Amino acid sequence: MKPLSIAALLASLGMQAFGQNKSAGLQKQYDTQLQGRMDATESEFSKNYNKDFFNTDVAKSTVKALQDRMKVESDKLKQTAVRTGATPESSIAAKGELQEGYGETMNKLLGYGTNYRDQLRRRRDYLMSNLFNLEGQNIQSKQQSWANFGGNISGALGNLLQAFSTGGADK
Repeated sequence: MKPLSIAALLASLGMQAFGQNKSAGLQKQYDTQLQGRMDATESEFSKNYNKDFFNTDVAKSTVKALQDRMKVESDKLKQTAVRTGATPESSIAAKGELQEGYGETMNKLLGYGTNYRDQLRRRRDYLMSNLFNLEGQNIQSKQQSWANFGGNISGALGNLLQAFSTGGADK
């Protein structure tokens, strides 16, 4: 076999190995990045899902607004009672209605807490599903890369054997 033919074959095999090595390095980097995204998604979910809804910023601001509104309404009731000369019984009844409305609103807010947790879970499931799909595509890409590598090496060796069997390697 001519030295040039041997050099070309070795160069071809070397380039295949170099390309496969670079591809493997990039795949590893992608795997690390993908795992980081999965870990961050799961961590964020765990942190928020296990948090008491009333400790969230949304619930705190809603409760504060509700308490502020209740104070305003309570003050209005007092002023109206003084102006109209309402009996203590009617003032107590009016405050009771106000308290009842406050309680109903707080119960609704508790229900929103359940919806909040459900939304967090659905969002996490959606994100994780997308990340798992990316992971599957990455695995398929690796399989295809190795299949191409094996096919290229096999082709190069087949060409070499053919050259030897037909006497082309001696020319």
